[in-house]
Amino acid sequence: YFITTYNKYSQQEADINTNAYNFVKACVDYYGLKTKVMLTEGELTDAYLTKSDVIALSQKVADGRSVADISVACHELGHAMQKNDKSAWLAVDLLFSVLSKIANFFLPIALITALILAFIENVSFVAPILFYIAIGLWFLTLIFKVVAIPLELDASKRAYKVLKDNNIFSKEELKATKKVLNAAALTYVGSLFANLYKFIYKIKSLFRRD
Repeated sequence: YFITTYNKYSQQEADINTNAYNFVKACVDYYGLKTKVMLTEGELTDAYLTKSDVIALSQKVADGRSVADISVACHELGHAMQKNDKSAWLAVDLLFSVLSKIANFFLPIALITALILAFIENVSFVAPILFYIAIGLWFLTLIFKVVAIPLELDASKRAYKVLKDNNIFSKEELKATKKVLNAAALTYVGSLFANLYKFIYKIKSLFRRD
């Protein structure tokens, strides 16, 4: 959905006479941020690197002058503003990001070990315990996905405010940018269901009987 929305509004060139890269750099200076703006490989791989305080823009978005390109870049600016304002959501997201990486590492180990022990008579009683631990680890990764949603929504809200309050976009352009930013937020909602599907599929594959 986001790709479709992005492609649609990437055809609508913004009235401001600059590309997304220069626009974001100007905003960084305007708001007195210490954030660096750099290019990254790939298509629509735009991101904000919290630890290094870097806005990484894909080449296509950086060079783009469309409503969609500037909206995407401004969303990443929103994350930089969150860090500058010491947003509580960003702090919580960083915490769960670390916990999620740990959980993702131990999750398959717990599942595989539970499956093996289930067939060893003397220690089979440990299998259900490990299985429930695996479920707990998965829920931890799910919480990270949930926490990311309000964080992303807040970044989009900040991006919209920048474009509106500084009269950068016209009313028609603001309508378009809201659609782009909302579509981006929906990708995080979709990832919740994708995460759930992957976990269920993994459980079924481990316990499937030929």
